[in-house]
Amino acid sequence: MDFLKGFIGASVGPGISEDNGPIWTTNEVPKEEIPQPTAQPIVQPIVQPTAQPVQPVQPVQPTAQPTQTVTAPVSEVAYTFDQLTKAAIGLVQSGKIKSTDLTPVLVNGFGVNQMSDLKPEQYNDFAAKLKELGGVI
Repeated sequence: MDFLKGFIGASVGPGISEDNGPIWTTNEVPKEEIPQPTAQPIVQPIVQPTAQPVQPVQPVQPTAQPTQTVTAPVSEVAYTFDQLTKAAIGLVQSGKIKSTDLTPVLVNGFGVNQMSDLKPEQYNDFAAKLKELGGVI
């Protein structure tokens, strides 16, 4: 290896410095003792459960409530002219009635010649009539 020393121009291994300490001429780094933290044990207090008297739980008996199907009267639902129109068109398109069948209903039942003449306070009653004829609204 002596021939390589001259070739690379450096010595391999430690040298001696002026203060008689080692000089490192290679990529070696002196190993230092790095203090490692010591693990402290985690101490958790032991909790002793205290006995408490157990109260018996009384089961709750459900009371039978009569089930009733509640339907809102037609008069409580505020139908729009658009909803009435769609329901009437649906009746005609489904073949349940002819378009001419609505004229007598409008004239005799509501005193108007066409749906656009209905007053908003008549919409719910007309909706009920459409339902009687099989309309979906």
